[in-house]
Amino acid sequence: MSAGDVSQHLDQIVETAKNASVVVVKGSLQTDKMDEIPKVVLEWAEFIKALKDFPARALYLEGYVFSAENAVSDALDEALESEGQSSTTLSLRQYPTASALIRDWARYDGKTFGYAASFKHDGIFHFCGEATEWSEDFDEKLQELVAEILEDLPEVSDEGEGEREEVARMAKELVAHPKFSAPKATKAKRAALAQSLFQEIGDEIAYAVVEKAETLQWLKDE
Repeated sequence: MSAGDVSQHLDQIVETAKNASVVVVKGSLQTDKMDEIPKVVLEWAEFIKALKDFPARALYLEGYVFSAENAVSDALDEALESEGQSSTTLSLRQYPTASALIRDWARYDGKTFGYAASFKHDGIFHFCGEATEWSEDFDEKLQELVAEILEDLPEVSDEGEGEREEVARMAKELVAHPKFSAPKATKAKRAALAQSLFQEIGDEIAYAVVEKAETLQWLKDE
């Protein structure tokens, strides 16, 4: 799907909501109990129809604007934390491949590459989300970059080693769970799944486990 198609679909969702007197709220649903919420995931056309047919008080909508540098920096920060290392140990200038990836994809900076929309009707949340094909290609390149950099990192010899091993253990269990690879799975949904499997962990560790699991999934698919 092109950026134009995504932007057009996003605009039509907003227009449909306004015509139905639905309040548009900029933001996305965030909860630690995502898997416990009754929900249905719809394609764009079905979502538009549902928004017209079902009375809703509010539409939660978030558009995602691309920044190559921010995407690379955030992904590496999360990966480092999942490995038990401080993000301050990494400078993008240390890695020519990271700088090259940013340069190659900077032409898309400022473009809307996806969105997530949802509304509630009769206790059921209706979700819709789309992303451009080029953003999915970028995500694949980014996973390759993260895996490459993590391979070059020195071993952690302090107390963070135990936490890193625990994150790795949980990541292996998480990536094997059927819901981890379910269609439309997002980081938030995967983090919620991690916390349902490992109830003692908080949000920060949950996202570290998800990041490690996504790297394991990419390596497995290669």
